[in-house]
Amino acid sequence: MRERLTASAAMPIVAWAGLLIGVPGLIALIVVSIVSSEWAALASVSFGLLIDLWVLYLLLRRHRPVEVLDTSVFRPFAPLTPEQTWPRADVTRILDRILADDDAIPFIVGASGVGKSTLLNVMVRERIEAEHRNISYIVVSSGYSDLIGQLERLIADCTEDRRKVIVLDQFEQWLALIADKRYEKRKEQQESLLEVLRKAKRQQGCKIVISLRREWYFELGFLDSLVPPPDAACDVEAPAFEQIKDPMRVGIKCSFVEILGDEDEKLAEEILKALSPSGHLSPLEAQIVGAVLERRLEAGRDIDSEYFNLQLGGVSGIVDAYFREVLDGASRPDLCMKILFALSVKTRFHNGVKLSMLVESLYENTDAVREALGYLLEKRLVVKHGPARYAITHDFLAEFFNAKSGSELNPVDRDNIQIYAAAHGEHGLAVNSRNRYEVYQRKPFGMIVVTCLLLLMIARFFYFGLNTTLVGPNIAKPLVGSMFDATYLVIFAPYAIWICYIGLFYDRLLVHLSESKLERFFSVFIVLNLIVSVLLGIFIPFAWLLGIATGGIVFGGRMLWLSRNAQIGRAAQKRLRDFALPTIGNLAFVGFIGAIGMILSFKYVKTGSEVNAWIGGSLLASAVMTYWCIALAPHHVTRSGISQLLGLIGRPGSVANAYFDD
Repeated sequence: MRERLTASAAMPIVAWAGLLIGVPGLIALIVVSIVSSEWAALASVSFGLLIDLWVLYLLLRRHRPVEVLDTSVFRPFAPLTPEQTWPRADVTRILDRILADDDAIPFIVGASGVGKSTLLNVMVRERIEAEHRNISYIVVSSGYSDLIGQLERLIADCTEDRRKVIVLDQFEQWLALIADKRYEKRKEQQESLLEVLRKAKRQQGCKIVISLRREWYFELGFLDSLVPPPDAACDVEAPAFEQIKDPMRVGIKCSFVEILGDEDEKLAEEILKALSPSGHLSPLEAQIVGAVLERRLEAGRDIDSEYFNLQLGGVSGIVDAYFREVLDGASRPDLCMKILFALSVKTRFHNGVKLSMLVESLYENTDAVREALGYLLEKRLVVKHGPARYAITHDFLAEFFNAKSGSELNPVDRDNIQIYAAAHGEHGLAVNSRNRYEVYQRKPFGMIVVTCLLLLMIARFFYFGLNTTLVGPNIAKPLVGSMFDATYLVIFAPYAIWICYIGLFYDRLLVHLSESKLERFFSVFIVLNLIVSVLLGIFIPFAWLLGIATGGIVFGGRMLWLSRNAQIGRAAQKRLRDFALPTIGNLAFVGFIGAIGMILSFKYVKTGSEVNAWIGGSLLASAVMTYWCIALAPHHVTRSGISQLLGLIGRPGSVANAYFDD
């Protein structure tokens, strides 16, 4: 994996190196053309320079990851030490419930984002470990697929001398995990857990604590008498804005005063009020807002009320800025956004998503998905459960990115992700059922062929005084001695972009399809046909347009054939037809023009002014073909374009229809 990522990272270096060599060389050839009054050659070389400048423009626009600075006072989603937490009045109340001399199970409930996990994992733990050294404090917050087995092992050795407090944090994960099972299986799991909890109550020295979101409390009816009435549960709430002396409110305010240097505390109070639209402070949003302000202050910005409200956009604008900055630090923010949306769709199940399902759903390179996941893990937006299962860190993130995806993601990408989530990663029969990682690890046959052809074309551009024309007169126009054929540069530019387009389409899309032997032969033939097309441009330059046209018609025919596959949905069929029919029609016209041009060239182009006229006509055709390929590429062969199309082709029909019917 590391080697593949290194090779991927080296591609911009190769592109920059090519430009550093190519652009000065083309500028020098322009000077030579002017000095020698070769105006047709000047037009040809200028065209080549424009192509290089276009590549330079794309490189400059390419996303470059920015460094996301760590913060010290505010640390959203980071594991906190007791010294880094804001004090809470709830600690003593929860501790009294846990240490009460009875066998009741304390239930800790609260809304998402009020800090239940921090309260139980950090603050209560610290008190128990400091004041009750004979009690083992154990928090279960993942691995809920084997909860019953875990509990049985934990309570087995509990005694009065070896006491244990076992906290089931985010218990809604287990509730959601069994909610998707058949009734009989769900009933069996509920009864098994009830029996284990009753056993724990009878066990000396064992105390079970259950923490979950408030809206899941009414899913606990199967626990019968173990569940207290809602008003008897330990309800955790964020501090109210009006509660001036609440320890947590005081702590949040002190943190803002610390970073702002706000001596009169006016701005800190204004920020706290903005963080309390419902009357209660959100600790998580306070962490996010504080982190952004801390970074701005580190960058030398002065923070005042006007800057907070107008330039940063208040709390909502700052929250948006926080996640935008985090994503800008990734090599591919678009892929990170797709992953976060995919995880947010599955968050309601609270059981994580397998890496294989993400790859199946996103139709992205496995290593690219792993790299993006690694970055999101580093930035603590995603957590890892087990060797290859991932989940979004917090429900707040799930809600945020679910809403954010509506404006950030292409609607086709968004629909694909939701359909595959509903189908648990399954796909239609039109897509190869083999492991996607194995498919991605295959040698890129298309680009191997294309690379060999590009090297051959570059050698032909250098010319070396060799007459490669087999039919018709030699129309080469070397600019420096016997080097740099300006005539062939007109052919080289559209051919290079065209064959790269076909090679990428084969490697990124066609290899993923489930094809018959005849269909596979036809797909491979599309790539092999490029060899004939390139050789035609080298050895019969008058026929270069005809060579591109025949290759394009073969390619369009394969797309039209694929669009008639009954195993793919109507949306995919329509998109493939929209690709295929214009391609066939346009290239049939190009072929017609190319055939007429070839006949006229053989008849009238001999030497001198006729060659210059041929270069001028070919230059116009070359510019049209080059622009056409450039315009198509973003929709057809970019990562986003291919993932959309593969997602459409692979949509599981019955599940997709059910999704839209709902």
